[in-house]
Amino acid sequence: MGPERFYFWSIAFLNRFSDLIHGIEVRDLRTRIAAVLVPGGLLIVAGLLATPARDAYTLGVIGRDDVALALVLAVAAVAALGTTLPRHHLTLLLIASAAGFSLAVVYAFMGGPDVALVAALVETTFALLFIGVFALLPRASLRRLSAIGTPRSRRLRDPVLGVAAGLGAFLVVWGALSRPVVGEGVAEEHLRLAPEAHAKDVVTAILADFRGLDTAGEITVVAVAFVGLAALLRRGRLR
Repeated sequence: MGPERFYFWSIAFLNRFSDLIHGIEVRDLRTRIAAVLVPGGLLIVAGLLATPARDAYTLGVIGRDDVALALVLAVAAVAALGTTLPRHHLTLLLIASAAGFSLAVVYAFMGGPDVALVAALVETTFALLFIGVFALLPRASLRRLSAIGTPRSRRLRDPVLGVAAGLGAFLVVWGALSRPVVGEGVAEEHLRLAPEAHAKDVVTAILADFRGLDTAGEITVVAVAFVGLAALLRRGRLR
């Protein structure tokens, strides 16, 4: 007994636990996406249930002006569901990109052209990055991963969790868009303080001052990941 043995025992336990979680969720690209979206949807549902919302929302109607927006949202929903079908990596990437681009169109219809441009740029960049990674990975590895089947125990569990996560996200978005407009808010204060942030408008201030640091961190993480992947591919460790 001693600190050295305890250290090695804890490392062995963490390795086994990590392998167990990896075997449960992370099998292919689709399950990697589900491993993020499903817990996120469940957390959203928990937050919705814990938030008092009595008499806070009003139910509206869909008019002629909303038909185009509803169609684009339907395209995004179909593309999102379509990511559960293909096994080929490139096909899956293109369908996921279709969902992202359709959401960019939704942002444009909602009156946020700057957000739509950023979404389209990010979607294009990540699609090109994934295509570059697929081009570098060995074809045999991609074919082997595409051939991995779904165990019988997950054929019912995964759709149920996916539907629960989707309903949770839908309720949150629907509730946020259905909340009546507040007479007094902080929007006027943000508009007034925009020049003090050395910005011409409040959107620029938010994207440059607040989102800028977050985006820089995300780009750093992606860059480090791709540098590590390039090093592994150059040394032939993934072949």
